[in-house]
Amino acid sequence: MATRADTLGQPATAGRNWWARSPEHVATELSVDVAAVECRSETATALTTATFDSKQMNWAMLGEFIVAVLVTQMDVFHRLLGTVDINAQQFGWALVPAVLLLALWEIGKVVARRAVHRAPA
Repeated sequence: MATRADTLGQPATAGRNWWARSPEHVATELSVDVAAVECRSETATALTTATFDSKQMNWAMLGEFIVAVLVTQMDVFHRLLGTVDINAQQFGWALVPAVLLLALWEIGKVVARRAVHRAPA
């Protein structure tokens, strides 16, 4: 069933913050990577070189990053996902949620480690 926007020749996302879709995809893709890295241990930090010991995980994270970039740059993704080109500054802003997630998760792990050390045996 065609929507009114479709019948007018406009994208189905017309009037619904179409400009936010590209940064949203980048933020989601990279936040998934952060979650994958952080979920490997309940209390151990992910900010070590041991985080990158798994070849499969490294390839998966690289693939996620490449997809995040391509979603914002390739016409085929623009048509499929309703994204638009974004510049380097906008891409940088899209990194903020993933960086904040990493920082907050690491703070949570510090709190968890302290709680484990304080707990009576």
